[in-house]
Amino acid sequence: MHVRNWSRVAVLVASLALALGLAAPSAHAADAPGIDPFALPAQTTTVWIEFEQAGLAPAALTVRATHEGAAAHTVAMSATTFGLHGEFAAGPGLLVLEVLPTRGSRAASPDLVVVALDASGGVLTSTNLRLSVPAGPAADSDDPPQPAKPAGDGSLAKSGGIDPWWIACIGLVLAALGAVVGVARAAAGKRTEAKR
Repeated sequence: MHVRNWSRVAVLVASLALALGLAAPSAHAADAPGIDPFALPAQTTTVWIEFEQAGLAPAALTVRATHEGAAAHTVAMSATTFGLHGEFAAGPGLLVLEVLPTRGSRAASPDLVVVALDASGGVLTSTNLRLSVPAGPAADSDDPPQPAKPAGDGSLAKSGGIDPWWIACIGLVLAALGAVVGVARAAAGKRTEAKR
């Protein structure tokens, strides 16, 4: 393959990798206003909410749930071996959660697990998301607490896949290596032909 063809292949691969990386925005930007709504499937009767972080006290968080435009209600949380657990009755539709630190609580980064169950207790869906819960306002402060957000960009916890920017970077490195190998082979081929 000629040098010109190698360089074309390298440019094509780099362009595709960059396009794939840019076309796959992460599900949760770091400046997102809060937690995206959860879609509860048909046959949902109960929702479990888990915060997995050892030592997290029930008094450290206030969890509000709003289901399909109904009034928000506070979810009672209880301590478990691995963090906190709460549950409530809910049907299919969108579920919006707001997680707030209580006054004087420390910052935390628990894994949020939202599980939709059917009437027989079977799991319909389960979603995991790493959260960044800021420290609560001081006990004597009038400042309102800031809501929890997905930690980082949330892409790993939300999708289980790697961040699309890594795909673009890997593609660019491979394209550059391909171009270097192609140029080196072409130069070696020219030297061999010159010796004949």
